[in-house]
Amino acid sequence: MAHDEKDSCNIGDRVKLDPSRPLSKNKHWVVAEIIKKARIYSPLLTLLLHPLPLKVIDYSFALALNSFKPLLLNFD
Repeated sequence: MAHDEKDSCNIGDRVKLDPSRPLSKNKHWVVAEIIKKARIYSPLLTLLLHPLPLKVIDYSFALALNSFKPLLLNFD
């Protein structure tokens, strides 16, 4: 396990770790840098990009989806 001080890492990210003094019972490494961010699957984002016809889903759910503002994501 490694310490991520800024809490900026996600599952699947490629990171560079540096050894450190023991920060806890299990943490002896710190995240030095994030080399590559992972692409994270989001079912809600999929529905926003490829909406289903209103006949397929509940109308109230469709209204809730339309209230979301577009997200700007960085997938380098």
